[in-house]
Amino acid sequence: MTQDRHLFLAEPHGFCNGVRRALDMVENALAAGKSPLYVLHEIVHNNFVVQDLRAKGVLFVNDPDEVPDGAFLVVSAHGASPAVYKKASPRLHIIDATCPLVRKVQLAAEAASQNGERVLLLGHADHPEVAGIVGHCIPGTIDVLSPDTDWTDFVPEENRGICLLSQTTLNADDVAAAGKLLAGKFSSVRNGAEVCYATRDRQRAVRCLAKQVEYMFILGS
Repeated sequence: MTQDRHLFLAEPHGFCNGVRRALDMVENALAAGKSPLYVLHEIVHNNFVVQDLRAKGVLFVNDPDEVPDGAFLVVSAHGASPAVYKKASPRLHIIDATCPLVRKVQLAAEAASQNGERVLLLGHADHPEVAGIVGHCIPGTIDVLSPDTDWTDFVPEENRGICLLSQTTLNADDVAAAGKLLAGKFSSVRNGAEVCYATRDRQRAVRCLAKQVEYMFILGS
């Protein structure tokens, strides 16, 4: 006798608005005949989407130097540093698909750095989003710390405020725990670290669904 099986979908699921916006901008550029079309880094961490766009003629690069003069370059939803725009803008047509929520963190980091605060950024140092945020700060004023860093040995500079920020796609519980620990340890911490609402909602949906099912598939890359 075959046992009935039920398939449940997490709600919400699928791409967030920032990613959908970036994908729409790429598709619209293709439809408008903006070719050759290059994208700085993967437009989204999904091999199926990336391969589909490659089949349509989109070329993915890691540096503007890889793009020939006069071509169109899409800055992905992860954003980029001011240095990237400065390098690319004189000779390329830039289409900026930076997620507005990522842009918010970039501006917060830039303001804190210019105001003399030490910026602590929770995130993965090799991620394009983190590289872009770091590039908005004065060199030497920002530190990137992995979410699972041991904070017990961290000592801030005297008479200098700390601004805590985070990559937008981290585990929300890890970010909250790090913020609480730092705030309890140092009075000079200004906690602006938060995960974007779409990431929080999807993590919450996974937790809820995990209580109802025996096995779960996460589709992506």
